[in-house]
Amino acid sequence: MLNPTLAKSRYGKNYEIRYSEKDGSGPGYRTKTLTTRTANLNEAKLVLAEFIKQEQAIAKALADPTIADIAAQYKSSALARGVSAGQMFGVQHIVRFFGHMTPREIAPDDFLKFRVLRNVADGTLRRDLGALRTILNFGFKNRLVSAGDTPHIELPPSGPPRDLWLNEQQENEFLALAGKHSSGKPRLTRLTRFVAIALDTGARKSAIQGLTWDRVCLSEKLIDFRDPKLKTSKKRRVPVPISDRLLPMLQKAYAERRGSFVLDDPGDIRKTFDTFRHRTPYPWVTPHVLRHTAATLMLRAGVSVWDVAGVLGDTVETVTKVYGHHSPDYLKNAVNRRV
Repeated sequence: MLNPTLAKSRYGKNYEIRYSEKDGSGPGYRTKTLTTRTANLNEAKLVLAEFIKQEQAIAKALADPTIADIAAQYKSSALARGVSAGQMFGVQHIVRFFGHMTPREIAPDDFLKFRVLRNVADGTLRRDLGALRTILNFGFKNRLVSAGDTPHIELPPSGPPRDLWLNEQQENEFLALAGKHSSGKPRLTRLTRFVAIALDTGARKSAIQGLTWDRVCLSEKLIDFRDPKLKTSKKRRVPVPISDRLLPMLQKAYAERRGSFVLDDPGDIRKTFDTFRHRTPYPWVTPHVLRHTAATLMLRAGVSVWDVAGVLGDTVETVTKVYGHHSPDYLKNAVNRRV
């Protein structure tokens, strides 16, 4: 819409609004009119002002990307940077509920409706709304949305960490059951290799799935989980020594290798792992519980928090906060302050 002005109607006493609009059939413009239904100039000016305001609002709405539009660009950018699909799990729930809205259309009541519809624990809701905040930040940084149009997002409080882990006996049994998964088969299965590596290194699922043989040095007993193709993130990947228990399995897996990946391919092992764990006495064990188990058993064995943090790629503060109470020396100096 161009140059809206007031003019007397050629067919009566009332004022009309005249403006130019792009002709859909060609590159030019055509003049259109809209009656104000009044012959009073001041009243006509008010009608014109309201008309301009509404047209500007419509133009802005048409120009504003929806949450689904911004999320699509964010996902493309994140995947190009090597962010795993699992790390963006909360995005799908955000798009399903907020996708048709523009950022400025999101009202406080919508967050309440989202909470009721999702009907999940605060920790899960916090993850989902955190994904929305990430999407909006991406939109702002890439000039898809202005700061004034982004809603305030109040995240639920983070819940206490779930202290799930396998004790020494359970860990040995779980590892043995994973070993039997390869029984009678010509080579070690992906599951057997995954569980063994996870329990003895404490590495995250994505790091193990993406591990290639060129970063496994059997002669020096070292696995380098750092992937040169990925940018460094808060979830750091680090080199980890190969334990004496893990070495024979890796030697066998190397002899049987069918490609560059330790697990044959970088595909998600979640479905295979879920099927396996539900057939064991430990259906509550997830890949992340294996990481918790590795950290907990190291601390219970008297390994220093510093060394455990080095293996996990976490900070000493994080290891102390999440796992510190499992160390036999936890707060020992505090209670023995008089010695």
